[in-house]
Amino acid sequence: KSTNNYLYLKLGADPFLKSSDIYFLLETAKSKNIAEPKNIYFDDYIFDGCTSLTSVVLPSNTTTLKNNVFQGCTNLTTINIPTTITEIKASTFRFTKINNSINLPNLTSLGGNAFQSSNITEVVSLGSIT
Repeated sequence: KSTNNYLYLKLGADPFLKSSDIYFLLETAKSKNIAEPKNIYFDDYIFDGCTSLTSVVLPSNTTTLKNNVFQGCTNLTTINIPTTITEIKASTFRFTKINNSINLPNLTSLGGNAFQSSNITEVVSLGSIT
């Protein structure tokens, strides 16, 4: 669903979308001359509890990760978070096993417990968090 130049990803009963599926979605839109949105927004709970998810590459124009997006993805060990991220809501990466470093120079909002019980090895840069 696209409104106000945001791509909303809501999966309903199928929360097992792979990051390659997101790229396929964007490439299909381009091939049909549908403009790629300037910002991509991942809605609340979209991958919550998806234990089959092991790695994620977020699209480079992702700006917002809402509440509990990856919470409980207990086998998620690697994530590529683009520097375009400005907002990470509560418990987004809670109870994951992410073990890589992250760089968030444009981050302006970080929710409570966003990285609780994850294994982040290093935070390279944080923006001006409010």
